[in-house]
Amino acid sequence: MNKEEVEDQVLKKINLILAEFECYEKPLVNSNGDIIIKNKIVKAPNKEKLILTNIFKQIIANDIKKNRA
Repeated sequence: MNKEEVEDQVLKKINLILAEFECYEKPLVNSNGDIIIKNKIVKAPNKEKLILTNIFKQIIANDIKKNRA
């Protein structure tokens, strides 16, 4: 068996397992040969990131107001 055939068999078996779990996407093989299985559930940004984003939005809004005056 060559490398591609082995990869295909591994992916088929992983797909069989993942069929039982709807929260995972179909596995992919990246350019390094790593098998990537992504979670379908979109993670909400954590509070720290939201706070930091809001701070920067406020700074930019205040800066724009100063430049217009």
